[in-house]
Amino acid sequence: MWYADILLFFLGAKYCTPLGEKIDFLLEQLRMPPYMVEDFLMSELELARLCEGCPFEESGAKRQKVNSGWKLVHEQFFSLFGMPWPPRTEHLSSFRMREAELIVAADFIFPESSPGEWKWFDANHTMERNLGFEVGVELVKDKLKNPWDKVLPTITTGSSIVGRILMPDGSSTFKALHPMEGFSMLGWGPEAWKQKPFSNSSLDKDDYMKMVGNAWTLYHYTPLMLAVFGAPPWAEVVKYFKDKRDQPEVVQSDDADCEMSSSYSD
Repeated sequence: MWYADILLFFLGAKYCTPLGEKIDFLLEQLRMPPYMVEDFLMSELELARLCEGCPFEESGAKRQKVNSGWKLVHEQFFSLFGMPWPPRTEHLSSFRMREAELIVAADFIFPESSPGEWKWFDANHTMERNLGFEVGVELVKDKLKNPWDKVLPTITTGSSIVGRILMPDGSSTFKALHPMEGFSMLGWGPEAWKQKPFSNSSLDKDDYMKMVGNAWTLYHYTPLMLAVFGAPPWAEVVKYFKDKRDQPEVVQSDDADCEMSSSYSD
């Protein structure tokens, strides 16, 4: 396929000089600083003021997905670690049952050791993706992935972000990232709202978190994607594939592939 050829072109060009150096420079300029989620957290008082009158202030309940295949995965995982299943999740009422069980498992397998430091992950993803657990494969604890991190690489439409902090008394406190905090991470803070965001709204937290995920894609991923596709020397790309199409029997050496970029050394 043509897009696979273009990908191979850039993978090859990555190791060619000088075009490879230019690609490295471009990617470095596009690198985004890590988001420290705790910089955007709001007090309960501030959230209450912003969300006064919203229909989900106290409910916290999230819509459950119909698919229950995750239960078999969770049951096997908990059994392998000698943990009771289903676990107690009353302290995680803001999350779906699947997410709450995953949080319990992640907290048990990877306990926090640094007091006063928030760690996060997206509990919407499956246990297999978050922890690296594979059903039917021999479990090796050292090969499991620790999902807890101080930064969030991204937020997607279905994200359900959980935070954990170790208190001085040794207990852990958990928090669901509020939609307003998610909007603030995007640069749309409380001061950007002309009116209370949730007044006279029938939308719930799920709907607003979907908006956060969509906005993240629109305002962060899309400009980077456009920049990446707009920066390459497309005339050279077209010429490269035109020559390749016209002379399919000719196999160029690695040096020949790199020579096509020599005009971009200035």
